[in-house]
Amino acid sequence: MGITADMDRSVDAVVARARELLEPLLEEHGYRLAAEYFAPAAFGSVHSDYGSQTHRLEMAWDGKDRWLWFRIQALTIALRTFFDRADAI
Repeated sequence: MGITADMDRSVDAVVARARELLEPLLEEHGYRLAAEYFAPAAFGSVHSDYGSQTHRLEMAWDGKDRWLWFRIQALTIALRTFFDRADAI
């Protein structure tokens, strides 16, 4: 799943700004949006997963407590297979 212009990704201004700054850098380094989950009932929380051939970056916004965090992890063979299959869909 790539980032497309027709996707409705309306979120809190903090998340929107983080995406605005982060996504071009991620794309430049081979990362693509793999999954994104919105929880409007949970104060607008958002969870986004970006993947490259070697790493996964997770960005989460806690809408209630208003904090943004990132986690980066090296991919194992099993996760690489998941991202390869996600590209085929």
